[in-house]
Amino acid sequence: MAPAEVTASSTGRQIPIVCPGHTRPLAELQFCAVQEDGCTRTFLVSACHDKMPMLRDAETGDWIGTFAGHKGAVWSCRLDPAGLLAGTASGDFSVQVWDAVTGSALWEFPHKHIVKTLDFSEDSKRLATGGHEGLLRIYNLTGNEVEQQTPLTIPQRPDKVRTHIISYQTFASIMQQLELFGMDHSIHKFEIFYVMGLTFYFLMFACLRNCSCPGE
Repeated sequence: MAPAEVTASSTGRQIPIVCPGHTRPLAELQFCAVQEDGCTRTFLVSACHDKMPMLRDAETGDWIGTFAGHKGAVWSCRLDPAGLLAGTASGDFSVQVWDAVTGSALWEFPHKHIVKTLDFSEDSKRLATGGHEGLLRIYNLTGNEVEQQTPLTIPQRPDKVRTHIISYQTFASIMQQLELFGMDHSIHKFEIFYVMGLTFYFLMFACLRNCSCPGE
């Protein structure tokens, strides 16, 4: 009898999907699950120093499209919860919002320094950005042109404690982890802002400097 063939599944070893295309280091990845015709489809977006953020099918790794237009390294790339918009933050001092279906550029928001992070609100109506400028900007994507180019700004804390934009779900998860490990998380370590009907949680690592926020 011939010996049984040893496969990756029989040994429990997983073989990763390799997604070629980028030419420089990656800065950020995001998986986004979207409902399509009663089924769930998962996408993967990647921000890269090669200036060319990409969209892929997360199940197969197949390339879907590239959001071409930035002139500097792209530090962050995010899909909105519906998977219809994509946002990119770049070292060229700008943020761009794209139609994630067609790849067309919809809006460009200039900044005065490198932009390192961005994220959409759960209803996709607002976009928050942050970077080396020390300002949190919140853009209203549903307003007129003047409103879109006049974001609400929140300056960096004077003590320059590191600030992270996190979702409510991430906030709750962090609280559970702190409780699990018996770590002090009294409310004075958190600042909660309610902005234009949208809740942003700013987690200040005053006593937890060695911790990292999910997605950092």
